[in-house]
Amino acid sequence: MLNELSKRVHAANAKWWIDIHTRKPLVRNKGELLMLVVSELSEALEGYRKSLMDDKLPQWAMLDVELADTYIRLLDIAGGLGIDIDQNLKLMENEPHWFIGFTPNLAECLMRVTYMLSMTYAWRDDDIMFGRGVAWSLNAVRILARELEIDLMGAFEEKMAYNATRHDHSIEGRKAVGGKAF
Repeated sequence: MLNELSKRVHAANAKWWIDIHTRKPLVRNKGELLMLVVSELSEALEGYRKSLMDDKLPQWAMLDVELADTYIRLLDIAGGLGIDIDQNLKLMENEPHWFIGFTPNLAECLMRVTYMLSMTYAWRDDDIMFGRGVAWSLNAVRILARELEIDLMGAFEEKMAYNATRHDHSIEGRKAVGGKAF
């Protein structure tokens, strides 16, 4: 189920896995990929802290959209690196999950996901453990959204549709001064 979703997300984001100048495939830096996920979590906290609506999808709270962005980035990592999310989650069924004990303090919950991402980075040279870390992080985002009664998949679908039309996500937009380098 999540493997198919990660393939879909990665296909939509394949442009981020090629060099914008040579158009050749990139070997993405795992630390860079994970920090981009952390940036989404930081934006989620900022939106929550200030009770902001999203600037790109104004019908959604910024928290909801940034959690969807977090989910999108993690799914893209899984798709790009060939991580079997479904198998990793199945292996975890009989293990205690590090995210046990949801707390109503959102900052603490986001910190727990960030901690998992830092552990995932520590496993960057171990493909098996790195894959598990990505799967664990995806699961934590799902748990968090469920506990907060956020329609994660609704925000996800709308953000995927929005991202498909963004000029700043195009090769030309990325080449522009101030464009997104990665």
